[in-house]
Amino acid sequence: MLTTRALRCLTDAVLSCVLALSAATLTAASGQAQTLRGTVRDSVSGLPIAGAVLLLLDSAGAVVDRNIANERGVYALELAASARRVRVQRIGFRLRELRLPERRGESNGSALTFDVVMVAIPTFLERVTVNDQGKCSKRADRAAAFALLEQARNGLLATVVAREANPAAMVRLTYERTMAGTSDRVDHMQVFADSTARSTSAFGAARTAVDFGRRGFADDGVTTQTFFAPDANVLLDQNFADAYCFQLANPDPSRSTQVGLAFVPADRRRGRIDINGVLWIDTVARALRDIEFRYVGVDAAVERFKPGGRISFREMDNGIVLIDRWNLRLIGDSASVTMPTRDPKTEHAFNVHESGGELAYAEWTDGHAWKASLGALRVHALTTEKQPATGTQLWLDDTPYGAIVDSAGYAVFSGLIPGPYSLVIVDPRLRPLNFDLPTPLTFIANRDSVVERPLDTFTTEEFLSRRCIADHRFEPSSPIVFGRVTGLDGQAVEDVIVTFAQQIGPGQSQPTGKSYKTGTDGLFFSCAAKIPMGGTLSTTASEGGWTGAVVQQAMTSMLTILPIRFKPKP
Repeated sequence: MLTTRALRCLTDAVLSCVLALSAATLTAASGQAQTLRGTVRDSVSGLPIAGAVLLLLDSAGAVVDRNIANERGVYALELAASARRVRVQRIGFRLRELRLPERRGESNGSALTFDVVMVAIPTFLERVTVNDQGKCSKRADRAAAFALLEQARNGLLATVVAREANPAAMVRLTYERTMAGTSDRVDHMQVFADSTARSTSAFGAARTAVDFGRRGFADDGVTTQTFFAPDANVLLDQNFADAYCFQLANPDPSRSTQVGLAFVPADRRRGRIDINGVLWIDTVARALRDIEFRYVGVDAAVERFKPGGRISFREMDNGIVLIDRWNLRLIGDSASVTMPTRDPKTEHAFNVHESGGELAYAEWTDGHAWKASLGALRVHALTTEKQPATGTQLWLDDTPYGAIVDSAGYAVFSGLIPGPYSLVIVDPRLRPLNFDLPTPLTFIANRDSVVERPLDTFTTEEFLSRRCIADHRFEPSSPIVFGRVTGLDGQAVEDVIVTFAQQIGPGQSQPTGKSYKTGTDGLFFSCAAKIPMGGTLSTTASEGGWTGAVVQQAMTSMLTILPIRFKPKP
C-alpha cells in the first residue's frame, strides 16, 4: 500500500498536481495517408452529434480505423487503401453503414469530405430480431431487452473508442473506507492520488470477459477473497453478452427518464461468484448513466449485507464518455469461537469495507478540461499566542491532501472526495518516526460545499509537554525524548520497555528518568531524563528480559527524535 508520504504534494489542491503533467505534448504523429473528414448531424434538427463512433471497414467488414466525433460533430479517419465502407453509430440513433465516395486520384495527405446524417430512434425499446439463448428462460420482453442492449453497446463502444482516440491527462482519486460495523456510516477513510500525463481510462477491469465467464468475479486467497468489477470493454464484449441473460429492469421512481437493462448469469456454477446487475440508460439525454450490480454465489450470511458495486459514466462537453466513479462494497468476517460447557459455537462479526474511486480532473490536448464536483476545507490556523500560524504544514490524515498556512493564517484543501477527515500538523523533524501531530479538527466533506473551521496549532514541544504533564513525568528543565520502536520489518512493536540512562564513562551509565512501555503504535516519550546538553543518552529497549536494542544519542537540543530498530529474541 502506498504511504501518505509517497503521495504528498504541498499545494492547496490535489488537482493542481496534474498541471505539470498536462503540459506534456500529446499530439498524434502526423502521417501522409489520405484523411476522411466530415460532420455528423441530426437528420431533423441539423445539429451536430457529439460522441458518434465512426468505424472504417474493409471489404471483409474488418475495422481498419475508428474514431469519435467531437463536440462539433466533426470527425477524422485515416483513409486506408483497403477501406470500403464507414459505419456510424451513437446511442439513441439508428446505426448507419455507408459506402465510401469514389476516390479520384487524390494525393497522399489530402482530405476527402464525407458528411453523415443520423436518424434519432423514437424509443430505445424498438423490437429487434434476436437469436434465442438456450440457457435463458423465454420472456415477452426479450426482443425489447436486446434492442436496449444494442443501444447500450453503442454507448459502451463510444466509451472505448473515445479514450483510445483522445486520451487525457488525468487525476484519479481512489479510496478505502471502513464502515461502522455493517452500517453505511463511514468510520475511517484513506485516499490516494494518481496523476497520469496520458491515460485511456480512469477505471479498468482486471480480467477480460472470457476470464470472468470462466473464473467468475472473485479469487480465493489463503485468508482473503479478491473481488472484481466489469468495465466498458467487458460489457461490450460479445462473450459477456453470450454468458448473460437480459431483460428489462423494473422501473425506478427515482430514475424517471431512465430505463434499465437487467442481466443475470445464464449458467450459475457452484463455487463461482458472479454478478447480477442493471445498466441504466437515460432515454432523454441519450446517454449511459451507471451500472449497479450485486455479487451472487457468496455465503448466505454475507449476501444479506448486499455486497456489490456501482460504476457511473459521464459524457464530457467534447463528446468523450468516461467512467467517472466506481465503488465496491465488500463484506469482511472475523470469526471467533466461544466455548460453553457442552456446545462450542463459532460467532461471526461482519464488517463492511468500501473500495472505489473518482475521476477528479481530466484535460485534453485540444484545451478541453473537466473538473469533478468535490468538497473543500478552509482552515483559519492560529498559534498559542493567537497569531497566524504562517508556514505551518497541515495535512488530512491518510490522504494526499496537504496545505501550508498563509500569512493571514488560512489554509485551503480542495478536491476532497466526500467522506470523513481528520487534520494533522506535519513537523518534518518527526519523519523518521512516520508520525504527525493529531489535532481535534474532524469534519465530513460534501460535494460542492466548503467547510470552514478554526484551528489552534501547537508545536511538537508543546504537544509532548502536555503528554508528559498528563502522564506525571514532566521536568521543566529536562530535554524531551520522543521515539518509536519498530521491528526489523518496520512495524511498530508493542509492550517494549524503554529505559533511559546517562553515559558517564566507558561502559558506565547512570539510570535517569522513568521507564516507558510502548503501546500498539510503538511510541514512547520522556520529559524527565535529566541529561545536560552535550551529554550522551543511552536508551535500552527490552521485552520479557530480552534486550532488543541499545541506542546511544548525543543530546544536542531540547528535543531528541529517537527511532529504535528492535531485534526480536531468537
